[in-house]
Amino acid sequence: MKIMIKQQTIKFLKDTRISRGGLAVALYLLNIGGVWTKGQCELAHVLGEISQRQLVDNLNNLVSLGYLIKEKSPQGRNAKVYRLKEEKNG
Repeated sequence: MKIMIKQQTIKFLKDTRISRGGLAVALYLLNIGGVWTKGQCELAHVLGEISQRQLVDNLNNLVSLGYLIKEKSPQGRNAKVYRLKEEKNG
């Protein structure tokens, strides 16, 4: 499974300092590549003691809180894209 996070979403998460549960490590790695591969997930586990399952749980929590939207990627059957929820003006 690949997980992609848009650059503007990464910037938003950094600006608002949402980095609980190893998400900071995840964002660091995503900044390097933009896409989670199996190797990056293993590296994240070593560096931040975070598994791919924990990463997905953290991202899904941000979806539940209304910060992110999860959608299927056109690039693959199992790929997921996380992007910022578009904020309403006012």
